[in-house]
Amino acid sequence: MIDVIKDTLFDSIKLLPFLFLAYLLMEYLEHKTGNKTKGIVKKSGKLGPLWGGIIGIFPQCGFSAAAANLYAGKIITMGTLIAVFLSTSDEMLPILISEAAPASLILKILAIKLVVGIIAGFIIDLVINVIGKTKKVEPEEAVGHMCEHDHCDCEHGIFKSALKHTIDGYDYAMSKGWKEVAKVCLTHSFPIKDIEADIAKKDITEEQYQFMKHYLENIDYDDYDKLIILCDALADKQGFCILEKRFIDTTRRYGIYPFTVERWNQTYNYKAYFEEMIGTSIYTLLPNIESCIFK
Repeated sequence: MIDVIKDTLFDSIKLLPFLFLAYLLMEYLEHKTGNKTKGIVKKSGKLGPLWGGIIGIFPQCGFSAAAANLYAGKIITMGTLIAVFLSTSDEMLPILISEAAPASLILKILAIKLVVGIIAGFIIDLVINVIGKTKKVEPEEAVGHMCEHDHCDCEHGIFKSALKHTIDGYDYAMSKGWKEVAKVCLTHSFPIKDIEADIAKKDITEEQYQFMKHYLENIDYDDYDKLIILCDALADKQGFCILEKRFIDTTRRYGIYPFTVERWNQTYNYKAYFEEMIGTSIYTLLPNIESCIFK
């Protein structure tokens, strides 16, 4: 049972930051992009498959999902996305290393994946440009169009538009038949099962609001819901961290709300719940977490 909790904990913590950063990047391009950054994005567009292939060879859980989100927002091209998919190693490296595969073999495989990914990416972009079936849209304009189309009203802040993205994530997952994923889309932002106990702008329709309110009030969180909520508070942009650091960081940025301490206490309850289950502190499962106090 401890191994199940540990594996779920690690996989969740490794994946969530990439997905969060992908959405944050799209919002950031819309809100904060200066002329210099815009110029870099424009100039690097044609070299996307090259950078996608190079970055993809590094084993990092969630990068493919992040690339898919960037493609959905038209931040990267189809060729760049395919270059990432083809070059990404994910679990391959740990498996080869655990089997004591020669370093020369590992490097050869990575090199082949890199070359194939880059070549395929450039070919795909070339074909798409030749047949002219896609209209060129600047990345920052594409994100803005996507937000405008969804009416997410995110000009008021990249974090406070989260409620719109929450229900959209739920609807999309349900349309694919991913019921458990859809459930987590709604529950992971609410340690307290109350739609009002969240700082997000209520940028949704009355029907969506009533659905989320009823859903949260009547659902029973299972261990996976609780673990995802806990994982979301066990890391920041620098890596694993203790809950206190995460809480203070978000409070300094967004302030204190009537429900803030109650959300903290509920997250501590989830931490205590899993610690009783595994018989040790959650922190003992997170490598080098003690270093967070020096960052």
